[in-house]
Amino acid sequence: MVKGGLKDATFDFLRGEFDLEDGLIDVKNVLIQKTANENVYRASAKGKIPFIALRDFDPSQLNDNEQMDLTVTLDDADLSLLPVMSDMVAWAMGKMQGSLHITGTAAHPLINGKISVLDGTTKIKTVKS
Repeated sequence: MVKGGLKDATFDFLRGEFDLEDGLIDVKNVLIQKTANENVYRASAKGKIPFIALRDFDPSQLNDNEQMDLTVTLDDADLSLLPVMSDMVAWAMGKMQGSLHITGTAAHPLINGKISVLDGTTKIKTVKS
């Protein structure tokens, strides 16, 4: 997909490659890209999402192979992706580095990893100044 967006966050390019088989989404690669102020920002993801993990389960009720196992790489990413993930963020900008490992279920994700931001800024909607 070229030139798309969700809520107030836009992107220039989105590509995903998936295999669906036996109740499992195999995320081969998802890449999202945005150009701003002559900088190219990218984030990518790969891993596995069992259909059962998309339902409202507590991860402790599922075996490991029934839970998500996604790795999101944020090298060359930008904070402008935050408004897509949270209604509380009005806007954000700044280069991000790092990666996240997401397990659990869609209703109860477990996120581990490390993210760093240099010279970033975020506007939270409920904060006046």
